[in-house]
Amino acid sequence: MADTEQDALDTLDAALAALLANPRSHEKRTISWRCYVNPLENEYLQKLTEGVRDRGRWQRERLLGIPLPRTRGKIPSVNRQAYLQIVHCRSGINQIARAMNAAQKQGQSLPVDGTTLEQLRQLEVRLIEIQRSLTQLASEGQEDI
Repeated sequence: MADTEQDALDTLDAALAALLANPRSHEKRTISWRCYVNPLENEYLQKLTEGVRDRGRWQRERLLGIPLPRTRGKIPSVNRQAYLQIVHCRSGINQIARAMNAAQKQGQSLPVDGTTLEQLRQLEVRLIEIQRSLTQLASEGQEDI
């Protein structure tokens, strides 16, 4: 490569570094890059970008040599059942908390009766079951939790 070409690349590299150093300065992007891939390359890229919400940003960061975006954590299939149980428990706890907060705002006594206590006991049992299943998975060496 000739010295003038290297100087031009160095100048562009410095300009890009200055632009990227200031994350608030976002110049509007008006130029599009496209490329074609075969099915195998597409499958590889799909797996590589799994969980990435903005693939354009990922491509820019990858090609321009700046940090990759964080990927969203996927729930491993082993944890799906535990996750759904926790969501159910969270829903029950939120309903109880809303009822208690509403009563407190209205100056009423907290609505803790036999039904509420039974709901709390059921939630406690479910949480203990979830804890046991997660502990069992961890002891089996499946620590993807």
